[in-house]
Amino acid sequence: DEDVDVKTYWSHKLRGYRSYENNTRAHYLDNSDLADWLMIPLDLKYKKEVVSVETPYQRIDIWDMIEHGDTPGWDEGLKLGLEPGDSRWMADDLTFPERLLFLDGAYQTHSDSEHECHEAHVHPAMFTHPNPVHVAIIGGGEGAILREVLKHDTVTHVT
Repeated sequence: DEDVDVKTYWSHKLRGYRSYENNTRAHYLDNSDLADWLMIPLDLKYKKEVVSVETPYQRIDIWDMIEHGDTPGWDEGLKLGLEPGDSRWMADDLTFPERLLFLDGAYQTHSDSEHECHEAHVHPAMFTHPNPVHVAIIGGGEGAILREVLKHDTVTHVT
């Protein structure tokens, strides 16, 4: 008659036959990064859909997630007032969710590495060019490339 703490993990992977005649994007969970990162894994402590919309151009999915065993990062520790040597650095209940962006089910970026990723895409080319004035961005669906390009004072026009 002891109380038992039961933990349930769930996973989902679409299987079976589907008609792809109307819209192949409707079945983006069959074989996508979104399925692999969020729908199938059993090691997620927390996952929450923030946004899921279909535009005329693409499907946009934004999710928050925490994996089992995640501990606070440096920024989280500062926000929580953690000091070096504080045992709460190892507490998984103080972790903030990572925010992930998927376009058409394909992983784009997550909140922990977004700045470094887009800085690395933009600044080497911008610093190599002697006077970047007009810049063309191909893709750039989340706007982060544009943000980095606009950090350069010489830029007057972006397409």
